Amino acid sequence: HSDVPLPWNLTLGYAYEPTKKWAVETDFGMTGWDVFADQNFTFDRPNATLNALGTIPRNYNNTFSYHLGGHYQLNDRFDLLGGFAFYQAASPKRHVDNFLPDANRFVWTAGTSYKISDRASLDFSYLFMLFASRHISNPGVFAKTAESIDGRYTSIIHGAFITFKYKFDFPFENK
Repeated sequence: HSDVPLPWNLTLGYAYEPTKKWAVETDFGMTGWDVFADQNFTFDRPNATLNALGTIPRNYNNTFSYHLGGHYQLNDRFDLLGGFAFYQAASPKRHVDNFLPDANRFVWTAGTSYKISDRASLDFSYLFMLFASRHISNPGVFAKTAESIDGRYTSIIHGAFITFKYKFDFPFENK
């Protein structure tokens, strides 16, 4: 078992529609990861390997994120979508491990939305996420597991998404 405290989050956003066809949205967020100081594990059937996990120091930092996105209405049925986001890493260098190889993240998205009817739409989108390169030196992991995770970490995520949306009537709404 492990209790994971959830951080607070504050996000402020703004949307601007210069014309009926264009919209631009931005937001800035802050997340209170500092509530996540340690991760403590308790096992129903402990053994030497599991007991070695014990308490894992996290000492996460508070972070910020930034998003910028927009869409353009191509015609009555199609919208073009795009965006960029940045997420700051929460874990300090000395507490990064292979459970959560945290790093600053840069995200680009592109997609289209197809309006099937007034209530239904089908969206297609692509996401590219680049994790900033991170050099890790964490002797605490070696002391607990006799395995080194020191080194340079980089990651890239590609994602393709299809979303079907349908708008239902609110059952208690007066018409």
